Amino acid sequence: GLDCVAVHFTAVLVPVGLFYVFRNVNDASLFLVVYCMFSVYFVGVMVRLLLVLAPAAVMLASIGFSATIKPLIASIKREFLSSPVPENSVETKIEEILATPEVDKRQTRKRKGPPTVATSPSMPSSILSAGPGTLPVVFALAVIGLLCLPLAHYIRHGVWTASEAYSSPSVVLSTRNPDGSRGYIDDFREAYYWLHENTPDDAKILSWWDYGYQLAGFANRTTIVDNNTWNNTHIGMVGRVLNSPEEKAFRICKKIDVDYVLIVFGGLVGFSGDDINKFLWPVRISRSVDTSVVEHDYLTSRGGYSIGDDAGQAFKDSIMYKMAYYRFHHQSYHDNQGGFDRVRHRHIARDEISLTYFEEAFSSKTWIVRIFRVKKFSNRGFRTLKFP
Repeated sequence: GLDCVAVHFTAVLVPVGLFYVFRNVNDASLFLVVYCMFSVYFVGVMVRLLLVLAPAAVMLASIGFSATIKPLIASIKREFLSSPVPENSVETKIEEILATPEVDKRQTRKRKGPPTVATSPSMPSSILSAGPGTLPVVFALAVIGLLCLPLAHYIRHGVWTASEAYSSPSVVLSTRNPDGSRGYIDDFREAYYWLHENTPDDAKILSWWDYGYQLAGFANRTTIVDNNTWNNTHIGMVGRVLNSPEEKAFRICKKIDVDYVLIVFGGLVGFSGDDINKFLWPVRISRSVDTSVVEHDYLTSRGGYSIGDDAGQAFKDSIMYKMAYYRFHHQSYHDNQGGFDRVRHRHIARDEISLTYFEEAFSSKTWIVRIFRVKKFSNRGFRTLKFP
């Protein structure tokens, strides 16, 4: 996922930073350690909280990197500054003023004799050797170079992620046209605008929880579940609607007062993040509210998911399947013939799909967002739905 850019190479340097922080504990460093530990715990609970861990990881990694290269830089400075230079040069005078103790200054003034000149002006003689308490310059430079290589890659990776992922809002999809030019798919905003303009203000929209915030923000409509729904029963009930046969889905929608059902379908243009690819989770989560749900009923005889003739009968009967592929047999895109799913790379089941209790209200330009209206029937003739 994109969250991995939040830590990247810093994950290697964080333990080093913790080591140096514990060597000099104060209020600031203690706060940083506590922040990091709590963030690691929450990342274990929900991986997307890596973004919360990122600031602590970056600060600790910077401390570790700085403390690691500090002695290397000091060794390089000592080796180069200890190289003999003309005694009367400006550099020598500045060094004497800034670095020489007062006693040494008096001794330097009394020193006589011809000036000493460097034997090798282009390279100090101590490049390959080190004095007491120092490291060889070549070794120090090599270690610094090796440490900088992954950090340079981190910068490159961060810039790429910012330009390709974080700079493109998820509500507008970016694609490449056959001629190499960049194209945009604006189906989400198109659908949300349609909801805002063509539905009552108090309309309630049922969709999988991923789109809850966008629906509330763009369309200003009430959603059954959203990204902040911690009540597993609500999410399970929405999942049960999506994996139920049409009549049962209709009964549940009436029970929870749903006016429209929104699904995301990418089979026409090849958008892989659609609800058909997520169908596994509505099935599994719905078991928390209805133990009669059996995942095996939605699978093929070989134990996998399929959209073709070999698909599980419960899957083909589900409202998710019917809404996604409603009228899909007669819809083609570019050179693809009708009924061919460009995400699953298969033709759908040959059965003609019809709807009785729902009606198509809107399909976006490339069918990524499809909205169906829950028909208004009299309650007569319908038995009360028994649902946990």
